[in-house]
Amino acid sequence: GELDIRYKIVNCSTLYNDYAYKYGLWEQCLAILQSVAMNDPEELKCLYRNIITDQPWNILKSRLEKLGKRFLSTGQFPYEFLVKELEDLAMTAAENETWNPWVVETMLSSGVSCMELLDTYWGIFDLCTSDRAKIVVATALLYIVKRANIGDEARGIQERLERLSVIVGGLHGDGVTQNEREDIKNNISTLLLQLE
Repeated sequence: GELDIRYKIVNCSTLYNDYAYKYGLWEQCLAILQSVAMNDPEELKCLYRNIITDQPWNILKSRLEKLGKRFLSTGQFPYEFLVKELEDLAMTAAENETWNPWVVETMLSSGVSCMELLDTYWGIFDLCTSDRAKIVVATALLYIVKRANIGDEARGIQERLERLSVIVGGLHGDGVTQNEREDIKNNISTLLLQLE
């Protein structure tokens, strides 16, 4: 039963499968995986899906920040996966509202670097199939560049921003307005001047 664990020592597999996972103790599942140095990507995704399901944003943000600080360095915090999942959830919940930086801020507070986030969001941008999604991700990219300490990466960032400007200039579908395109292009121009 539930109380058996207090009276005997069990191996990690039993602890994970028969107690932590069975009773939805997702953070304890992560701790057990960490203790045995197991970084199964699919298992981690499953656990984090369970963690982010049906959580209010403010509680989820705090929870993920703590998990990132604890598990990022050991590989049990799949931030690329989480960014994609959370941005998808946020876009679905917000419909046509403007982008909110809470996912980026959560990841930064969790210990993910701006450069890691830039790479992650570039990957998401390249996979976007709608113009609306590209505008949202472009906004996120600009936000991250503004937050970043670019340093040695300046040339690579400049090339990406120039590419982004060309792509955004050609977005016309999915209710994308000329004002949105112009705002993003103006922000890109300002950032490019700062990087020179």
